[in-house]
Amino acid sequence: METRVCYRSSQIPNIAGNSYNFVSFLLIDTAEAPDRPLTAFSYQSEKPVFDLGPYKIFGAPQGDDVTMWATDYQDDLAVTATPTLN
Repeated sequence: METRVCYRSSQIPNIAGNSYNFVSFLLIDTAEAPDRPLTAFSYQSEKPVFDLGPYKIFGAPQGDDVTMWATDYQDDLAVTATPTLN
């Protein structure tokens, strides 16, 4: 349902909204934990994420930080992120 709204607002067929922001929100949502609030978040967009197949989000904790990344439907790196948890 959300991606259909994104299709209409982006004017680009099959893009996941403003794909950088959309994927970064998914990364934030995945990183957050009830007992460890998010205190900082940085991300780097590598390429747009098109809704032509499944895209994936990954993460690996490193102390107070989490290294995260997202791949597109071709398993190419699309977004990298570093959330900091309290």
